[in-house]
Amino acid sequence: MSSHNLQTQFELFKSHFEDNLKDKNGNSITFDDAISSERGKKRKLVETVQKLIGDNTEPAKLGEEFYRSVDKYLASIYPTERAKINDLKKNDLPNHNRFCAILGNALLSTNQEDEIFSKTYEDISIYHSEKIPNAPSRSTLFHLLFVALTCKEDSKTIFGTVTFFGDVTKFFLGERLLSKSDTNIKQSFNRLNQIASKLSEAMSTEWGWNIVDNLDVQSALWIEFRDNKPKYKAYLNTLNQSEKRTEKIKKLFESEIKQLPENPDISYRKGVGLATSSAIQYNNRHLGW
Repeated sequence: MSSHNLQTQFELFKSHFEDNLKDKNGNSITFDDAISSERGKKRKLVETVQKLIGDNTEPAKLGEEFYRSVDKYLASIYPTERAKINDLKKNDLPNHNRFCAILGNALLSTNQEDEIFSKTYEDISIYHSEKIPNAPSRSTLFHLLFVALTCKEDSKTIFGTVTFFGDVTKFFLGERLLSKSDTNIKQSFNRLNQIASKLSEAMSTEWGWNIVDNLDVQSALWIEFRDNKPKYKAYLNTLNQSEKRTEKIKKLFESEIKQLPENPDISYRKGVGLATSSAIQYNNRHLGW
């Protein structure tokens, strides 16, 4: 976990998102104006999927219709996946129907969102491990799962790509969640949604931005992390370098302490500890952005 706290990161996010609150001529625009295009596309998508859920009870059929309804939206993110999935349906209908049923079951489930996520993530992992020719990639399945959860009634979930979630959680928490190496997926899912919930509260109550639902938060995050990718990438690289320096500092002073006699002067040991703390604090204060 990085030394920075969530509130500090919220303020950093706010200060940089405010660059989006101006039009091409430098005139001020509202938060609604800044996210209107992204929010509009996503609300239309959610409305379409919610109608599908109301009209279908068979998982594979619902999953197929769900995928087709979001196909054009995902094409801009995973352009090579469309052809693969079409080939899968043409040449391996049973495995095509399996992947559709996984998504359909997630849409139909009445369990809590984190329970649905945990179960569906497990199903996706098993499916992907079989290395089925032309099957959707793990990234695509992962993204589709988050879209499906976002489209459920009263959803608190935000959606995005694996890279997007990694960047968002690294920026706000100092660590990447929901990666392949993540050993507590359910907890990470809840932590991600907690960030979104707290950010939503800060946006509406502290910053005066008009937040209607989680799609507004997702749209703001997507605009900022997507449009300002080089800026955030540079910040995250700096953060990584600082964390590496912190580890070197700790190892340096740990090595120094190990070389002390068994019963050294206690004030000297305290001095080494204070020097370690001071060096780390200096390192963290000079992250820069």
